[in-house]
Amino acid sequence: PMSRRQFIYLWNTSCYSTSYHILINHMSSGRPVVFACSAGDNPISEAGAGISLVPGDPSALADAIVLMAQLHPEECNKMGKAGGRYVNRQHDSRFLACNFAGVMNGCI
Repeated sequence: PMSRRQFIYLWNTSCYSTSYHILINHMSSGRPVVFACSAGDNPISEAGAGISLVPGDPSALADAIVLMAQLHPEECNKMGKAGGRYVNRQHDSRFLACNFAGVMNGCI
């Protein structure tokens, strides 16, 4: 079983109201994330970087935390690395600059 320091719990019912970069920072930490959000995009789910659930359901949150705590450390390590890979791939400054340039070129 994992200790409570081996995963990150992120509960934010308004999702990106604080800042999207906080979620990205958590993902790049190398630890899996328990994420409760109903946004249209879900990087945790896309990356396989933890457990995603809808906000406002304390029972589902408790179940997710228990499940995460019971996972084998290797499985948690795998999720954490998946989050880091996702961030490196999708939020690299060169990747973002190319995407931005493509969007701007499409506007001309």
